[in-house]
Amino acid sequence: RPDDAIKDINGGSDDVNKGIVGTSVWIVPYMSEAGSTGCTSFDLDIRSDKRSNAPDLDLAQGTYGDHRYLIPRINCNTNMKITDIHLMRSSNAVSNPPSGYAGMTGDINAGRSGDYLYVIWRTAEY
Repeated sequence: RPDDAIKDINGGSDDVNKGIVGTSVWIVPYMSEAGSTGCTSFDLDIRSDKRSNAPDLDLAQGTYGDHRYLIPRINCNTNMKITDIHLMRSSNAVSNPPSGYAGMTGDINAGRSGDYLYVIWRTAEY
């Protein structure tokens, strides 16, 4: 496990593939001082084929089934930029980020076994 991998807010495993046969995968954020061009949200891309431009960034590495990618998004029309990200595991589906968080992805584990798993983030004005 990389020391700077994002952690689960509930103290659960931060291995994206926990409970699923496959390679252990952790999400390590890249922090920058990008200011107005900083990341504003993330999309989750679940697809049957690998992304040719990012094959090593598959969150489902070593597993069977769909490939899963976390796509950073930048909206230059807002000053609210991501400052903190975490994983959130849950035994139930979650439709809104927890209090204090500005956004969340869809379920990373959609269509496969395991906990419901989301990336959640906080933002601040830049």
